[in-house]
Amino acid sequence: MKKKWKKFIILYELMLYSMTPKISVIIPVYNTGNALKRCMKSIINQSFTDFECLLIDDGSTDVFTINLCLFYQKKDKRVKYLKKENEGIERTRVYGIGQAKGDYIIFSDHDDYYQLNAFQILYENAIVNADIDIVVANCWKKYNYIPIRKKQLGIYEKKIVDNQDFLNNFYCNFFGCNKFGVSTWGKLYRRSLFENIKFEYLGYNTIEDVILNLQIFPIARKVLFIPNLVYTHVYGGLTSLFRDTENGLKCYISALDFRTKYLDKYKLFDRYGKYLYIELKNILIHVIQKGIESKTCTKEEMIRILKNFKNTNQFEKLSLFYAGSNSIITKMENEEFEDLYLEFFQLTKKRRFITMIKTALKSFLR
Repeated sequence: MKKKWKKFIILYELMLYSMTPKISVIIPVYNTGNALKRCMKSIINQSFTDFECLLIDDGSTDVFTINLCLFYQKKDKRVKYLKKENEGIERTRVYGIGQAKGDYIIFSDHDDYYQLNAFQILYENAIVNADIDIVVANCWKKYNYIPIRKKQLGIYEKKIVDNQDFLNNFYCNFFGCNKFGVSTWGKLYRRSLFENIKFEYLGYNTIEDVILNLQIFPIARKVLFIPNLVYTHVYGGLTSLFRDTENGLKCYISALDFRTKYLDKYKLFDRYGKYLYIELKNILIHVIQKGIESKTCTKEEMIRILKNFKNTNQFEKLSLFYAGSNSIITKMENEEFEDLYLEFFQLTKKRRFITMIKTALKSFLR
């Protein structure tokens, strides 16, 4: 009798596992180490249980990471571990989409985590209207080793937006005029949205969320914004843009042309094109500042990077857009690269001194 019940339970579990889940959770993994544990704890303990979790291993070389993924696959039948060759997060995420079986897709970074009722909130909001293809919730931001969380930029009111309204008023979000989080996490997507898309890649594995979203959001019938905070994004230090200053700037230079193509596709360049140039100018400033602050490149390297940028077609477009109205662009035009570097170097010294004084005053006044 016990054997019959055991067989029945096994068959029942297999039947449940083979059924199409409501949600597929996609987590790109690469040499994550212990950071994955908190993320997986938040996933497998969700109040909403009808999901599959796909751990997409982008060619990890760390045995601990591989064994951790295998552990979770063994621990919970909803978890699947899929290993592939190393291609970067852009292609890894799209590979995961191709493996997903759920009606909806949720993304997560390996070192972040969801609130325990997040999937339930996202799913219940998605099914209230058959035309809702994407649900956009809000997120916390948190820095490693600091217990305080802060709200990220977002739309904190419930709002359903149809396709044309989104293109006219919210698509600018992926072109430098942010109204809500540009990331893939903290959102729920109808899986059928991805079925007929031939994905394009920027190739730098930076701003990859923007690159995916600017291809997906324009084909959604309706987008639902909800005020709920469902996800915590953990900042661990310098972003990839500032770990490799030159590669980061090249990424945004390429992104100008990539995103211009999509604005032209939807006949929105006249409406949103200016934001691309404003963003590229801001990125240039940010790259110089952070390159100096973080000491990721020498003065000579920074000047070489600026010279190379000045010789691109994208800088020519940037120069035409500002037409002498921005001193930094003007110095670039006149090849005053050393003066530009020294100007930012002095500003960095000043900021460090002010920070030191503030820290000392806080300690004294305690």
